[in-house]
Amino acid sequence: MFGVATLPPPAAAADQRASALQARMLAAFAADLPARRAELAGAVARRDQDGAAHVLHGLKGSAAHLQANELQLLAGDLEVAADCGHWESIDAGLPRLAELLAPFDSTATSAVPRKL
Repeated sequence: MFGVATLPPPAAAADQRASALQARMLAAFAADLPARRAELAGAVARRDQDGAAHVLHGLKGSAAHLQANELQLLAGDLEVAADCGHWESIDAGLPRLAELLAPFDSTATSAVPRKL
């Protein structure tokens, strides 16, 4: 009206910004995932407690932002195990971690997870 552009309602604009941010975070996580996997694999192979805990802490935080609750919980449990040097627990948990990360893998046909 009167030459002024009609803006979307504030709530709709906020939802659009939130969706765009979520998409950017998801894309960044997927793009970084191969490096994180390699870093974690190296730390586990070296039995590097600090290195493994560092990567797992990052995965836990990313999972929280992406609302991937099961991934967040498992990464947190594995982080604690790494801090304590419980390599048997880490070795046992890595296959499930790989399953939970697979939907985010940037080498997949879509970086959008099948289920969060």
